[in-house]
Amino acid sequence: MLKLFKIELTDVEYDDYDGAIVAAESLSQAKELAEYGNEIWDEETHSYVVRERFKREDNFERRSYQKYTVKEIGTTTKYTEPTIILSSFNAG
Repeated sequence: MLKLFKIELTDVEYDDYDGAIVAAESLSQAKELAEYGNEIWDEETHSYVVRERFKREDNFERRSYQKYTVKEIGTTTKYTEPTIILSSFNAG
């Protein structure tokens, strides 16, 4: 069973995400997604697109100027691996 978290971002402008709902194993894992994004740096290929921290049902990223809060909102048995379930994007 995974936990559900709501990530909220501040300083939202056009073409920014303002939040997301994610399934994660822990609060620290959800904060890691909010802090560092979904992609992981691979030293061999010098690329971020090698693998993802979370499966994507939706996209999510935080700009460097945005702060965030993460709040646990429930649990789920539907997801068996960390997943970006839903996000909110402010299109310009």
